[in-house]
Amino acid sequence: MNLFLSKEMTAVLFLSRISTRIRSTWILGLLLVALIPCAQAAEPVAVVSVRATDALLSDVQYLFEATGTAGIGQFILPQAKQFLQGIDGQKPIGLMVSIDNGQPKPLGFLPVTDLKAVLTQLQPQVGVPEDEGNGVLRLQGMRPIFVKEQDGWAFVGESAEALQDLPADPRQLLGDMDTLYDIGIRAYIGNIPEQFKQLALGQIQAGLEQGLSESDDPNARVMAEAQVKQLTQLIQEAAELTLGWGVDREGRQTYLDVSITALPGTKLAEQMAASQNATTEFAGFLPADAAISLNMAGVIPPEDVPQTIATLDNIEKSALREIDRDEDLPDDAARNAAKQLVSTFFGMLRSTIQTGKMDSCA
Repeated sequence: MNLFLSKEMTAVLFLSRISTRIRSTWILGLLLVALIPCAQAAEPVAVVSVRATDALLSDVQYLFEATGTAGIGQFILPQAKQFLQGIDGQKPIGLMVSIDNGQPKPLGFLPVTDLKAVLTQLQPQVGVPEDEGNGVLRLQGMRPIFVKEQDGWAFVGESAEALQDLPADPRQLLGDMDTLYDIGIRAYIGNIPEQFKQLALGQIQAGLEQGLSESDDPNARVMAEAQVKQLTQLIQEAAELTLGWGVDREGRQTYLDVSITALPGTKLAEQMAASQNATTEFAGFLPADAAISLNMAGVIPPEDVPQTIATLDNIEKSALREIDRDEDLPDDAARNAAKQLVSTFFGMLRSTIQTGKMDSCA
């Protein structure tokens, strides 16, 4: 099983300039922005895609076999297939979130060959369907759910009105995600009005301030401010964020793609363009039979080098401080050895960053 990164993520990883935890906050922050209600946005703000269930279950079975847990798969998969009765296994499942009068408006779509069989499976959770007229059925879960079948698709919404003017082929809403990934999520950051982006950034800033109040690390604020600055750039200048997981059975690989598309003419677009043609000198160090492999290459713009080094300096100081506080280290000799290892590692990183290029593999 190999872990690969898309070209877009290769650029973003090395434009991030800070730790994995901060990159994760970027992603969560961008998804948060995509789901904030905004009355002015008519386009979708988020789309979720699930591969056709026949192919999805086949991929899951392959993973059980590849990981030596085929016995578990033989127990789980037949139950899953039983639950999926009435669903068309040749078409994808999807969810689109748009905006209506300032509120999120989800629309799910499920390919069906027998909607009655699907609803029968769900009766313990949602009860017996009630006819609302015009082909709409009302289900009673934790809150009312409305379903309407049209042209082999069961559309699901929060109201009967949400099931008017349904798309003829909802697969078009998924773009290429249902063919590339088993599960994909795409957030349309560029569709969010400015005031709601600012609202999201304010919430993120408040969360960081709360975290800082609970931290006794003197370097934490410097790193947090750098984090907010870079997250702000992504929220302001990103057009789309896509997360996708898939399985390549022929290549005996599973992969996770994280891609960000920048708005044209922005600094983020310029930075990504600089890394577009980045190459690696370590491709030969990636064994084909490795359980997990990682290869990253990118360019760091000259104007970002000082900030990147300053961020690394603060991370190193925090790491050395934690070594001083680590009670598991038996004596000063072990503590000094650990510090030397950390300092050597960060020294190598600084030297690499000063070249303006990053290239690594694992």
